[in-house]
Amino acid sequence: MSKRKTEPKIEAVVQTNQDDVKSLFPAENQPKPLFSFDLGNGFCKVRSAHMSAEYRSIYGVLSRRNTLVNVADRLVIEFDGSRYVFGDDVRLLCDTEPTALTSRIRYTSDRYRLLFASALWRTFSSRVSEGVLYPRGVISIPVGEFNVQKDKEVRQLLQGDYAIHGLNEATLYAQVRPNDLIIIPEGLGTFWLAAFDTENKLFERYAHGSTAVVDIGYYTTDVVLMQDGVYVVGAAQSADIGMGTVAAAVLEELRRQGAYGLDVWQIDELLTQKAVTINGHEYPLEAIVQTELSALAERILNFVNSILRGKNIRTVIIGGGGAALLHPYLSVGKADSWLLSADARRGNVEGAFNFLARREREAAARS
Repeated sequence: MSKRKTEPKIEAVVQTNQDDVKSLFPAENQPKPLFSFDLGNGFCKVRSAHMSAEYRSIYGVLSRRNTLVNVADRLVIEFDGSRYVFGDDVRLLCDTEPTALTSRIRYTSDRYRLLFASALWRTFSSRVSEGVLYPRGVISIPVGEFNVQKDKEVRQLLQGDYAIHGLNEATLYAQVRPNDLIIIPEGLGTFWLAAFDTENKLFERYAHGSTAVVDIGYYTTDVVLMQDGVYVVGAAQSADIGMGTVAAAVLEELRRQGAYGLDVWQIDELLTQKAVTINGHEYPLEAIVQTELSALAERILNFVNSILRGKNIRTVIIGGGGAALLHPYLSVGKADSWLLSADARRGNVEGAFNFLARREREAAARS
């Protein structure tokens, strides 16, 4: 697997006091910038017409000490009087270990709004000179959280006025409205990416019959079912198993061998390596990782098969951050029907953005 490209990072100060900024927002009179956010347990993945980026869904409080680092080059935001660092820079700029936003209740907590604000800045900070933005976008959440009530709660949480200040004295103003947010289950974007051709028509393989999408994330694996290209309500399921299981098991084994100094997030970055050097000593990784991948694949297969049993599934699409590593284990004897997504890691966020852009073009053509 190729090494993930490192995206440039930006520092910002975020203020979301609606009483203070309410007067800054004029009547809406401009096109809505589009976005797709997959703010997952492992990574925040963002997509717009001019931006494609990701960073780890971990954060910490910015150290008060002199860091001797130009923090203007990092993703740091201020919220409720505290400055938080996001992504791998937590180890560099914070005094504590990274905190993961992995709780199931996060989708209705202020921590998720904080995560969303960082994604807005990461995506649209280059447009600060354009005045107030009224973004319209797609938000992906685990299928276990995807229901009418959760949809309403997420919209209520994220709606409102945002004034995001960069240290370069630029300010991004945005107003997020509930009817401009589309909530989808994780995995649906991966289907959209695979199913439509360059003319926005469904491939025959996906236009007729049943398709399952298995989205393997860091903490969850989600399964969605499609019938003739249409999402099957009530058929999707989610399990609390994912690549975090592999990283944690590898970390535990390394520590058993006396290798201390890395955290689980750093181990996750090394799963494709044959060995790792810790405190001057080299430890083999490949055999450990293969054992844990095989064990995780067995659990995922048991989960998926329990859902698909008795159903006539034409194609299974494997996507998500763990798809590339696990596909060889999952597709044994099923290579023709269990397919790896063309963009497994980012398929969900990319497919959702393509869907939204296509829908907006069609709406504009009808008007």
